[in-house]
Amino acid sequence: MRDNLQTLPQSSFSVWHWLIVLFVFMGIYCLPFFVACFRDSTKKVAVFVVNLCFGWTLIGWIIAFVMAVSYEKKSDYKLRIAAMERIARR
Repeated sequence: MRDNLQTLPQSSFSVWHWLIVLFVFMGIYCLPFFVACFRDSTKKVAVFVVNLCFGWTLIGWIIAFVMAVSYEKKSDYKLRIAAMERIARR
């Protein structure tokens, strides 16, 4: 009986290897949202929703990433609003 257990094939990947692979892929999958948060984008929620719903397709992930890098930052948004208010007061 003991000899049969020793002849079972051993997997080259352990559970820890699979967990590391899973975390790496999840990090890549969530990259557009992380970029939007890091840039302090005004549309973080939109990037998150697009990435969550369509990020599993390559084109959806690319769209979410483009959204993350193209939306304006909150600091730029505040500057633009302040400039528009100054123009309106004239």
